[in-house]
Amino acid sequence: MEAFLGALFGEAVSEARRVSVFTLPDRRTRHFASMKAAALHAAKEAQQKEVYFGAGLAGANFGKRNCAKDVVAVGGLWADIDLTAPWRPHKPLPRTIEEARAIIEKLPFPPSLIVDSGHGLQPWWVFKEPWTFDTDEERLQAAKVAKGWIETVRGAAQSLGFEVDSVGDLARIMRPPGTFNRKGETPVEVRMIEDHPERRYNPCDFEPFMAEDVSLDDERIDAGGLVLRADAEPPADKFAALIQACPSFAQAWNRQRPDLADQSQSAYDLSLADIAALNGWTDQEIADLISAARRKHGQKPEKALRPDYIAKTIGEARASAEERQAANVDLSGLIVTPSDGPKSLRQIVQAYPALRAPVIEGLLREGETMNVISAPKIGKSWLVIDLALSVATGRTWLGMQCVPGEVLILDNELHGETSANRLPKVAAARGIDFEDIADRIFVENLRGRLQDLYNLGPYFRKFPPGRFKVVILDAFYRFLPMRADENDNGTMAGLYNYLDAFANYLKCCFVLIHHTSKGNQSLKDLTDVGAGAGAQSRATDTHLVLRRHEETDAVVLDAAVRSWPPVAPRCLRWAFPVWTPADDLDPVDLKKEGGRKAAKSEDGGEERPSWTVDSFVEAFVRAEPRSQARILEDAEQAGLSSRKVGRYLDLAEEDGLIHPWVIGPRKTPGFATVEQPSEELPQDDTKRAAVQAALAQNPELSTKDLAEQCGVSVRYVQKIRRELEAN
Repeated sequence: MEAFLGALFGEAVSEARRVSVFTLPDRRTRHFASMKAAALHAAKEAQQKEVYFGAGLAGANFGKRNCAKDVVAVGGLWADIDLTAPWRPHKPLPRTIEEARAIIEKLPFPPSLIVDSGHGLQPWWVFKEPWTFDTDEERLQAAKVAKGWIETVRGAAQSLGFEVDSVGDLARIMRPPGTFNRKGETPVEVRMIEDHPERRYNPCDFEPFMAEDVSLDDERIDAGGLVLRADAEPPADKFAALIQACPSFAQAWNRQRPDLADQSQSAYDLSLADIAALNGWTDQEIADLISAARRKHGQKPEKALRPDYIAKTIGEARASAEERQAANVDLSGLIVTPSDGPKSLRQIVQAYPALRAPVIEGLLREGETMNVISAPKIGKSWLVIDLALSVATGRTWLGMQCVPGEVLILDNELHGETSANRLPKVAAARGIDFEDIADRIFVENLRGRLQDLYNLGPYFRKFPPGRFKVVILDAFYRFLPMRADENDNGTMAGLYNYLDAFANYLKCCFVLIHHTSKGNQSLKDLTDVGAGAGAQSRATDTHLVLRRHEETDAVVLDAAVRSWPPVAPRCLRWAFPVWTPADDLDPVDLKKEGGRKAAKSEDGGEERPSWTVDSFVEAFVRAEPRSQARILEDAEQAGLSSRKVGRYLDLAEEDGLIHPWVIGPRKTPGFATVEQPSEELPQDDTKRAAVQAALAQNPELSTKDLAEQCGVSVRYVQKIRRELEAN
C-alpha cells in the first residue's frame, strides 16, 4: 500500500498536503502527513472495516470528510469500473475483468496502474509529478480535467453497452491496495495488478478532454459520512418508480396527504423517509430526498443541512420500517414490488398476440412516446398542433392515418391567448370546422406556473385511462425537474421511464417537443439530433426530427421508429400556418451550415461533388500517415457525413488503397496510402497470437465474430488475414 501511495503522490505528502483515510461503518476520517503512517493505519483498520483513501491530498478540514475546496494536490486521474454483483443487479455493468479491460482499451491513453478493487477495476493515470494547487483557479482547472476524463471513460463504456459511475470529483475516495472489499459474502483483497512506471503523463495531456461546466462551490456538510447539500436531488430512477407506483409517496412529495394529522414539513419529511426506507433507499439517498423536498416547497431548506435533524429523521424512518416489516403489516401500497421473473417465449406470445393498437399509422402506438426535435423557431409547435387536430378528427397527418381520440396539450411556453389564436387558425387552414374540435382538444397553459414532470403525477391520475389518445408536452425541457441535467443519461432514462408508466396508465401516447443542440445538424446521425443525453433518443419509441433543407422554408422530416418498418425521409414546405409535403424536393439536400463552399458549375450554380472510393482517397489520404480524426475533420468540411467517411475508409482498406497506421507514442489510429514499416508497429504479440489461434481453430469464422472473440478491431483481423494469405 505504501508503494502504491508513493507511486501516486511521491514527495508531495507533507504537513500541508495530507493523505486522508476514511473507514466504514464508523464513518471516520483521519489525515496523515506520512505515507507510511497512512498505510499502517489503513492496513490495521482493513482487518475489520471497509477502508478508502482520498484521491486528492487535503490541505484543510483535517479529521473530517473533505470537499473539493479542501483538495490541494492530485497525483493523477482515476476511474472506477464496477462489475456486476448481486447488490447492483439492474445496472448494465461488465460481467468479467476482460469486459472491464475492453473499456480501458478503448481509451486514448493506457493507464499507469490498475487496481483490482475486489469487484471491479480502478485504473489510474499517474502524473510525472503531483499536480499541486496554489490558487482556486488551478484547483478548478484540475476539477475540469478530472471531470472531463471520467466522462471520456463513461463514453467508452457506453459505446460497449456498459455504465461507469461518474467519479471525477476531486474529493473522491477510492479503495487502496492491501485492504479488503467486504461487500460480498466473503471479503476480497484489493490488489494492484498492473504497474507501468514508464507510463507517466502531464496534466496538459488530458486538457483536450476537459469539461466546462464544473464548479467548486460545493455547499455540503459532512454528517458522519453523509454529505448534506443544499442542491441535492433524489436518485431519478428510484424516485420515478415510487412517485408513479405509490400514491402516498406522491402525495407526501407534493404536501398533499390529508391523512397526516401533523401537516408540518417535518412530518412530510418523515413520511418520505419512511417510504424510501421501506423500498431500500440508502441513507444518502434519503438525505438527498429530504433536502430536495424542503427546497421545492420553500420550507426552511437549511434544516436539511442539520446533521442532527437528518440523522434523527432517518433513524426514526428505519425503525418504523423494521417494526412494520416484523409485524407483517400489509405494505403492498407502499413498496414497489419487482417483476415476477421472466416469461417463456410461449407465455409471451400467448400474452401478447398482437402489437399495440396504432395511434398514428406507421409512426406511433398506444402507450408509446415520441420526440419531435428541431432547431428553435422552425415551426415544430405548429406541426404538432396539426398533429393534434388530425388525431382529434381522425384525419391523416402528413399522409399517415390517425386514430380519432381526444388530445391534451400541456403548454408551458404559450399564453392562453396565443393557444386560442393558433389552434383555430391551423384548423381553418386544414378546412376543419371549429365545432368538430372544440370539445376534442384540451389545453393546459402552464406558462408562469411551471410544473415539473414529477409534480404532474397527481394531475395525470385525475383522468381515467383511455380519456386521451395523445398527450403533448410543449416544451419538454421546461418540464425537467429543477437541477435535472439533460446531459445525464441516468436522469433522462428515469424521466422517460416515468412517462412510460403514465402512458401505460392513461393508455395514451406522449409527444414531447424538444430542441436540437447547437451546431450543424446535417452531419449528424438521426438519433444524435437533439440536445442532451443520448438516452433521449434511445428511450423513446419514435424519434422524429426536422432539419433545414437547402431550399428556403423547407425542412426534411426523418424518424427512427421502434415498432414500425423504417420511415423514409420526406420534405415539407412551410405555408403559414401549416407544413405540407414537398415531394418535389430531395431529402438528401440538407442545408449545410458552415464548412467549405461547394464548387461552382459552368452556369454559376453550386455543383455537389460525386464521391467515389478512389476520389475520397485522393482527396483525404496521403503517403504521409494522417490520423483518422484529421481525415474525418477534413471530410466533414467537404460535406461528407461521419457515416460516409467510415464507409469509404472501410472500402478503401478492403480494396488495398489505404493501410492502417498507429501514429506516435499515444498510438493514435490513422491511415496512409503506404503500409507502415513493421519496425514501427507497436508490439502486439498477444493479440496477434490470439487472432492467429482463432483462425487456425475456425478459419470459416467471420471477421466480425473473430474481432469480437479476440477483443480487437475488425480492421486488425483483416490485416492479419491478409498477411497470412500473402505468406
